[in-house]
Amino acid sequence: MKYFLDFEFMEAGREKPLIPISLGIICENETGIYMENAEADLTQANAWVKENVIPHLQGGEFLLTYPQMREKILNFIPAKVGDDPAYLPPEFWGYFADYDWVLFCQLFGTMMDLPKGYPYFCMDLKQLAVHMGVPRKRFPEQETQVHHSMGDAWWNKKLYDYLMSHNRQRMGLKD
Repeated sequence: MKYFLDFEFMEAGREKPLIPISLGIICENETGIYMENAEADLTQANAWVKENVIPHLQGGEFLLTYPQMREKILNFIPAKVGDDPAYLPPEFWGYFADYDWVLFCQLFGTMMDLPKGYPYFCMDLKQLAVHMGVPRKRFPEQETQVHHSMGDAWWNKKLYDYLMSHNRQRMGLKD
């Protein structure tokens, strides 16, 4: 199963760690989860985050601690139990996904602490587009809220679908 993820986060250079603000994950079957980090001190956000991210936060039921976030992810994306031969590992996709993947892994501790069966890497849609020769100006428009992790996760799925359709057309295959 493919999962499209996006984090909004705070960064302040190498002297301070990345701090997740929110996470949106959309499954290829179009179900999803959204959560916000109850432990993030938003007063530490830079001006760009204060202007472009914080106004879109929803609060309330979406505010979760790190343990609650992990639990919600595990309820949504199953880990491998035992040696089940039918288990198919999840496939994660993001756009400029390097920081997103670091933040995702850190929710569980380190990359080595990821749940059993999860891959140690995230596929990157921007890299795929570059590899396929598809310029940014040909990407689909984002109809969801930009810089809201759930809206961006939806757009990631839309971009993936577009790139796969583009690839099939390039190969002369029908959708």
